[in-house]
Amino acid sequence: MTPTTPVSRPSDRWSLDSFFSAFGAADYGQFKDSLRDDLVAFLARLDGAEHVDAASLAAFESLSARLGHISAFLGALSADDANNDAVKADEAWLARTVLESAITMAIRATGRRKR
Repeated sequence: MTPTTPVSRPSDRWSLDSFFSAFGAADYGQFKDSLRDDLVAFLARLDGAEHVDAASLAAFESLSARLGHISAFLGALSADDANNDAVKADEAWLARTVLESAITMAIRATGRRKR
């Protein structure tokens, strides 16, 4: 008879360590601040541009990936505890940030369109 390895039972909680050390931790706050600052800088750069160049497209792709990263993190936290007001507040911040950015980009794009 061969010895068997005990089977560990899966946890009923997700490990979110690959996202941030914890909700509200320093790395999470720094990520949010950096994302906000980079988004403001991106929109300002677009404001003065005649067209979208490769650098702007790369910046947009990076911002999109980072928005997806924080969105997935907040979604997982919310799924675990739908009554967490701090998570709900950050979900609202994220939704507002994405919406305001989309509106700003649309206004700038239509403002340059020749009629």
